[in-house]
Amino acid sequence: IRTSGIRLTSLLDDLLDLSKLEAKKMDADFVYQDMTTLVESAVSEISPLATKKGISVNIDRNKHYECMFDQKLIFQVIVNLLSNAIKFSPENTTIQIDMKFLEPKNRRSQSNMIQVSVADQGVGIPKDQIESVFDKFYQSSKTRSQAGGTGLGLPICREIINLHSGRIWAESSNNEASNGSVFRFEIPVIQASSEVINIPDIEGYKTLKCDFHMHTVFSDGTVWPTVRVEEAWVEGLDAI
Repeated sequence: IRTSGIRLTSLLDDLLDLSKLEAKKMDADFVYQDMTTLVESAVSEISPLATKKGISVNIDRNKHYECMFDQKLIFQVIVNLLSNAIKFSPENTTIQIDMKFLEPKNRRSQSNMIQVSVADQGVGIPKDQIESVFDKFYQSSKTRSQAGGTGLGLPICREIINLHSGRIWAESSNNEASNGSVFRFEIPVIQASSEVINIPDIEGYKTLKCDFHMHTVFSDGTVWPTVRVEEAWVEGLDAI
């Protein structure tokens, strides 16, 4: 009874989160921060589950990828992807987490992107079910017997990534040489805003006007990529 009660509570919480996300009523706190640090925290969160099955989680901790995201929401996405990878992987296998920056196809209208991928050595996903795994309550035919969640984890992940103006998808090798699934998501390094913002004066600089669509904004004498400066003046120089 206690277990059933916990599952029911989890289901209700997930339904509430999903309904808020779908209705665009979920508040996001976009902060420029390090994705690697967040991924490390997520790995620590799920480490007891991985250790229990003898699963290794690999990540390059020496590379750092700073971008703008809601820490709580993206943490939820990564933990969900890792939990699924552990759940559907055999014992004594490896989960690989990779991150990289991607150049925009159209530099005049898009931010650079950051991509995060979680690859396992599990049973994989049939190609005709790749898109369906993000549907509510859906269970792949290969993982149905191992299912124990609410069936809402991936739909919630999709809505969180949509909130970040990104995309999330699954891939599966489905061959004997390399079984397993790969879940990837991409979000802009800088979250888009239709508003032009004014950055307060700092020593050596006058007002900086920019919007969050392209590249380069000055702050404390440094340069941030992926933000376009519409107007900027520096002491002793003409317009940049």
